[in-house]
Amino acid sequence: MKRMVPVFLILGLAAMMFTSCSGSKDTPSASSGAGGAQYKDTLNVVIESEPSTLFPYDQNEFYTETIIKLIYDTLIYRTNDDKWEFTSEVAKSWEYIADNQVRFHLNDNIYFSNGEKMTAEDVKFSLETANTFTRVLFYKQLDKVEVVDDLTVDVYTFGPNPALFSNLAHPRSSLISKKYYEEVGKEGYARKPVGSGPYTLANWNTGIAIDVKARDNYWRGTPGTPNIHFSFVPEAASRSVEMETGAADIVTSPDYNDLDRMTGLGFEVVAKKSARIAGVFVNYGNVPDLKIRQALAYAIDYPAVVEAVYGNMATVADGIFPNTVPGYEKNWTISYNLEKAKQLVAESRTPRGLSLEVMSYDQTETSQLAEILQFYWKQIGIDVKISQNSFATVQKRQSAGDYQLYPMASQYGTLDPSRATYQFDGKIPTMLNLPPEINAEFKSYWDRGATEIDLTKRLAIYKEYQEKIVEQVVYIPIAHKMIAYITSKNVEGFYGAPGGITTLWQVKVKK
Repeated sequence: MKRMVPVFLILGLAAMMFTSCSGSKDTPSASSGAGGAQYKDTLNVVIESEPSTLFPYDQNEFYTETIIKLIYDTLIYRTNDDKWEFTSEVAKSWEYIADNQVRFHLNDNIYFSNGEKMTAEDVKFSLETANTFTRVLFYKQLDKVEVVDDLTVDVYTFGPNPALFSNLAHPRSSLISKKYYEEVGKEGYARKPVGSGPYTLANWNTGIAIDVKARDNYWRGTPGTPNIHFSFVPEAASRSVEMETGAADIVTSPDYNDLDRMTGLGFEVVAKKSARIAGVFVNYGNVPDLKIRQALAYAIDYPAVVEAVYGNMATVADGIFPNTVPGYEKNWTISYNLEKAKQLVAESRTPRGLSLEVMSYDQTETSQLAEILQFYWKQIGIDVKISQNSFATVQKRQSAGDYQLYPMASQYGTLDPSRATYQFDGKIPTMLNLPPEINAEFKSYWDRGATEIDLTKRLAIYKEYQEKIVEQVVYIPIAHKMIAYITSKNVEGFYGAPGGITTLWQVKVKK
């Protein structure tokens, strides 16, 4: 079959802004390490967008969660993102009392940044509050949390919950101060957070940067660098420029087509398989004709799109799960077939004059993907318009079901299949606007998978679940993404997490 490739694919979408806009912060340091090495007082990190909030329960931005991990602690800690290993954090130990009840014993030396000591009441309040927010990974999964004494809590779930520990270790399960939250609420916490983590918010220059500073006497030890400066640079190419000019020590989500060049310039490039998958959510209620949804899928030249947007940092997706998640199935068999796509449109209830909106946001890859998809879908007679939004806006619109087509890269950092299906779980019916009977079926699969302890049985449930999602074409998988970071040669102690949520509190930068 002859491929139709738009001009901007051939050109590699090379029209980029190379204007550096963030600036760095660098205060000379007198600190020294082993062997007398001198270290900077400030670690400069360039991220791709500005956080919508620093309140942990009301966001799902992995770049935001990198900052949240510095300001807050979680009940337990995942020692390695590649494995199911957990260790103590706020909880020093735990044990199962029953299949649906875990008892956590808390450390006795943890204080919030406002000087208040953390108690079991704060843990209970944190988890119960988080349980009411739709973007929290254990949303509505906790039955109750009981205080046993000042340093002991019992967490109850609705039956067995195999994903509980992964969810509790995630930044969206961070612990907050009950007293402070009751004083300022979610809105106050969003811009002036109080946590028990190694850093506290020092400054938020809207649209430009966030600064955090190390706390004195942090209970786990002294942070690696006294200050961390996060600058917001949406253009991937511009983030590389920040590294070249010395304004950055670490760059997240760099321009993948620029990695070889950056390596040649002497920078460290960390690249690995990730828990990310890029695809398109198709709102059933707003695109109700199955033939149209199928036509949209057949109209895409997947290898060409992956090459243009992600280069060698992704492979063509052959399933709706990231290929690092247990239960991943190669169940997506649709491939580029322009004639079939046109035929499906002709057989649909709307053969002519169909107009659809692609909801996009201000992130380089997402914008590129939206533009390329617009080209392919126009080839089958669909008038596609792209609306650009802030990421905070698209989050709200997705939850409300106020969209038709939404290309995005989903991040499933817990590597649990229940997480990889949460956007199809039926608990927020408006998200996909599914008919009641399909919504109920999806919810049933998710509920059974999220409570089955036997791994073989659990994965069999998710296999059927994925087949149902594929059958309805409410999601079009595009690419299994890799993840990359760029650091200077002087950075020490950096670990590039496959989930994208990096741990920076022990990172140092030599002068």
